[in-house]
Amino acid sequence: GSGIHTWLLESMSLSNLLNESADMRSRILFDKVPSSSKWLTAIINAMRDGRVLRMTYQSFRSSAPNTFETHPYCLKVFRQRWYILARTSGKEGLRIYSLDRVVNIEVLNTPLLLPEGFDASEFFSDYFGIIIGNNVKPSIVEIKATAEQSKYLESLPLHHSQEAIEVTPEYTIFRYRIVPTFDLKQEILSRGATLEVLSPKWFREEVITEIRLMMKNYTIKNNLDL
Repeated sequence: GSGIHTWLLESMSLSNLLNESADMRSRILFDKVPSSSKWLTAIINAMRDGRVLRMTYQSFRSSAPNTFETHPYCLKVFRQRWYILARTSGKEGLRIYSLDRVVNIEVLNTPLLLPEGFDASEFFSDYFGIIIGNNVKPSIVEIKATAEQSKYLESLPLHHSQEAIEVTPEYTIFRYRIVPTFDLKQEILSRGATLEVLSPKWFREEVITEIRLMMKNYTIKNNLDL
């Protein structure tokens, strides 16, 4: 799509500029994406050639790595990590795998089974981040932002569905049509007291529960350890 073309052109342009101005390299800093270097090329080749991957994967939840065959649908980068969306034999629904937890990848001759018309952007359009909820429908989420935080959200929306439904000098209420996932909750919490979830109620209560658990880390015998 146009996004990857733009990224490639901008990367090439920046690379050429840095080669022409070597003294500037120490003054232009990038976030490193460690998981991109080892397996990215093999996965892209498999997707291009329509081939299945045999992947050995060490999940954070497992004590030992597992090896399985998986059909790669698309790649996505989030929070300095590359992820692969794939359908794995014997597993229900689509799954997300982090490339930095891959132990080994082998490209097989087995043809990739990709649904006709699959669109990666459309698939992720109801999500923030990379955590997906198979068969979970998006909700209407309303978030109240302080006046200053509102400016950040206006310049860089949390999600393409963002809409300001109430604007005052003190705050703005934004409405989203999105699946309220763990990634969205973490993003909201990372902005501290500048954001408040108004609805849905169950998602607001999840955020409140997380805040209470955070408070316990800083509380000793009901007295704040400040």
